[in-house]
Amino acid sequence: MLGFGAIPRFGRRELFAVAVLAILILAFLPIVVRKAVWLGQGDVEVFFRAGWAIWTGYPLYQVFDHHGWTYHYPPTFAFFMGLFANPLPGHPRPWWALPYPAAVAVWYLINVVCLFAALHIWAKAVERARPIAAEEIQTCQRHREGRPADLFERAGDVARRRGVDVADEAQGDVIILSVDPARPGQAAAQHGKILREIGGNLEAREQTGHVPSLIDHGRTTGR
Repeated sequence: MLGFGAIPRFGRRELFAVAVLAILILAFLPIVVRKAVWLGQGDVEVFFRAGWAIWTGYPLYQVFDHHGWTYHYPPTFAFFMGLFANPLPGHPRPWWALPYPAAVAVWYLINVVCLFAALHIWAKAVERARPIAAEEIQTCQRHREGRPADLFERAGDVARRRGVDVADEAQGDVIILSVDPARPGQAAAQHGKILREIGGNLEAREQTGHVPSLIDHGRTTGR
């Protein structure tokens, strides 16, 4: 069974759209009836004649419409056409069958209902698939956005390890390095340059006896 769920509560725009669709559908109804009944356009009479044939015992695949077209489909469909049975000329119409103009109008409305039901089922399927697609998109976005963060983290780890090593050798002097999250690659290169300079200063420690503290706030100069 196809479940359509609870009927949603429509707002003004939705109600206006439904009203416009209903007006258009009803306005097109007399056009369809006129073309099928009085102008003889379309092939709906083939199915109605098949419904008459299968319910009255007439050979199903020998019945034809006013074009001379015959029925070429399974008998099951013709069985459900009983309400729309349209006899051949010279044969009486069954008491249960609708007049031909009314049958065309009802058949048109049934087709409209089936169209909207199919659209509803398709929309529900799209809604069920949307969370999966949204989750995949969010995963890709997190992966893409995570690359700078990962680079920032790696640059920070490298800078901290190098800073601790140099600070240990500096016997307690403090080295503070900052990283701009927006430019982690540039910050890592700057920190490498700074740490190389400090390493050179350590080699001169025996001559100076002290390593100056360095606070880097995105600049390569010490203070």
